[in-house]
Amino acid sequence: MVQTLSLYDIRSIIAELRPIIESEARHFNIEVEWNIIKEPILVHCTKDQLKQVILNIAKNGFEAMEVGKKLRIRIHHENEWAKIMIIDNGQGLTEKDIGKVFDPFYTSKKEGTGLGLFVCKRIIESFNGTIEFSSKPLKGTTVTISLPLINHP
Repeated sequence: MVQTLSLYDIRSIIAELRPIIESEARHFNIEVEWNIIKEPILVHCTKDQLKQVILNIAKNGFEAMEVGKKLRIRIHHENEWAKIMIIDNGQGLTEKDIGKVFDPFYTSKKEGTGLGLFVCKRIIESFNGTIEFSSKPLKGTTVTISLPLINHP
C-alpha cells in the first residue's frame, strides 16, 4: 500500500499534539519543556502517523522517568533536515539495549508488546527520515527524529 505524503509544517502538528502530551505529562507528574524555532519547518509526512510516533516516544519518556522530572521537546532544523528531539532524564539505556530498541517484540516494560518503536522506525523511514537513540544509564535518553526538510521558494 503506497501512502500519500502531504506537506506539513511540523510546528502545526506539534501544536495539535501539545494538549495530549501535556495531559499525559500531568498524569505522570512530569513537566514538559517545549523548544520550537519560530520559522516554518516543512516536511512530507502523514500527519496522523507522525503524531503517533511523537506521542509514543514522549510516553516512553514519561514511563522512564520519576515524578518531578522534565521531558524536553526540541524542534529545529540542521542543514537539510528537520529535527524533532525528545529528551528525557529517566533511567536511560545501556549500549546493548539501545541496539535492541527497534527489534520487534523487544521491550523493557512489564506491559509492553515491543512493537512501538519498531513501528515508529518503519513510519519514519517511510517519510525518508531516520530515528536515532542516544542514551546513558541513569542519565536519560535522547530520541532524534530527522526528516528531509522541504524548501519552498
